[in-house]
Amino acid sequence: MRKYVCIAIAFSLCLLAGGTASMFAHHSQAAFDVNRQVTVEGTITQVNWANPHSLFFMEGKPAGEGSLQKWALEGPSPTQLSKEGWSKETLNVGDKITATGNPSRSGRPMMLLKEVVTAEGKRMPTGITGNFDPSRRGAEPR
Repeated sequence: MRKYVCIAIAFSLCLLAGGTASMFAHHSQAAFDVNRQVTVEGTITQVNWANPHSLFFMEGKPAGEGSLQKWALEGPSPTQLSKEGWSKETLNVGDKITATGNPSRSGRPMMLLKEVVTAEGKRMPTGITGNFDPSRRGAEPR
């Protein structure tokens, strides 16, 4: 009987450890260059207020550059955005904004969204600080 109890406990621990690893693996920001920042001015074309990440799409251009591009802006979950004062109505199709964040490592027009400034000048941070923010407890550069 004792043998079966030990096997059941070992099996349960393996299940718990496997679930925890996958939970932490999802939140990688490896696709973005956290050492660089880009600012893009333009117009919102689509809003996806959904889990696990909110996505905003805009047609715009980086400051000082000439051609318009379609940009994908990846933000945190709606829950995190709500904690920062956002709502579903914060950004709508047609809104003029300035978006700031970490650009894609691949050079594609996408960013990890850190802040939006509306046409009225209102600053809306997303709460994203990047993987290696030293102010976060336990954060260490890799």
